[in-house]
Amino acid sequence: MNMYTPTSDAEQICSWAKKAREAYKRGKLDVIDYLEFLQREGACFVVILPDDEMELEKAYTHIKHKIICIAESVYIDAFNDDPQARFIIAHEIGHIILHSNKEKVAIHDKMEDEANLFATELLIPSEWIIREMRRRVIKIIGADYIAQKFGVEENIAKEQLKTVRSRLGIHGLW
Repeated sequence: MNMYTPTSDAEQICSWAKKAREAYKRGKLDVIDYLEFLQREGACFVVILPDDEMELEKAYTHIKHKIICIAESVYIDAFNDDPQARFIIAHEIGHIILHSNKEKVAIHDKMEDEANLFATELLIPSEWIIREMRRRVIKIIGADYIAQKFGVEENIAKEQLKTVRSRLGIHGLW
């Protein structure tokens, strides 16, 4: 039995990420500042745990209780702008923003996909990519430039480029 009510479509998830990002006018979102902002506003409670207490997870979210648990090394790495750590925290923020008001959630994979989409959009705004595509700059600069500009791993930048191009109906290389 499907107990999960979908958060919404991709456009709605991107809209939530845009709203979450609007307070930051600079190109690269500071996920630690944003996480602390959410905690101050009462949207979640953040717990930093020693790595050895995290078992296999680097971070996880207790959606029902709005608690984000993060391994100490991930928190420190995100503070130091490590791309993977920044994505991990943005992903957990996605769970809080997208899923914490749901009464019943059961489809784990769907929630993970939504949190990944949210994190990608939070860190790499699709509006920026579209604007740069119109200027034809991305054709020249590519995913490596985007990864460096927004402090993400190159595979995340490539995926965001692919997603935006697909939404715009652009297929092939250019």
